[in-house]
Amino acid sequence: MYKFSVLFFLLIHLTGCSQEKLIDYKSTQDGFSFSYDDSWEKKIIRSRSVFLTKGDEKDGTNFRNNLNVIVQDLSQNLMSLEDYHNLTLQQMQQALGENTVTSDKDVTIGGVNAKELIYTIPKDISKGNFLELKLKQVYLIKNSKAYLITYTAKSKDFAKYLKSANFFFTTFKLL
Repeated sequence: MYKFSVLFFLLIHLTGCSQEKLIDYKSTQDGFSFSYDDSWEKKIIRSRSVFLTKGDEKDGTNFRNNLNVIVQDLSQNLMSLEDYHNLTLQQMQQALGENTVTSDKDVTIGGVNAKELIYTIPKDISKGNFLELKLKQVYLIKNSKAYLITYTAKSKDFAKYLKSANFFFTTFKLL
């Protein structure tokens, strides 16, 4: 019985230590909230954009996989989600010179209709792309604002951190 108690205690203790702590983030200024695990490092850029990073820089690239939220004011150029989506695809085609979208679908984020794209940015030194990157981007429009939620990773790391990144997407809510 003693051995069983010790093993049970160790199992519970070790399981508890491996779990990451959840952190809630709320931007009353931009009207959104989300949760993320504490393995991501939070940074606020220009007092508005939320930027979370994860992973190491030991490969010499100085690139860290990241999650971010950008809010765009569309009050001077109102458009539907479908119009915004078409413009995004057009701009990607112009910037990348090719279609690298591997997934394009309608989703719901926090009860709001949204679009989800998964695509790659190929390595092309002539365009300043020194790494091959893979992105998951979800965007939605509400109250004349576009909310762009993006997970960017080195292509080789994309699947490794996707589960953690998906938690960020599923907890995103407009206030």
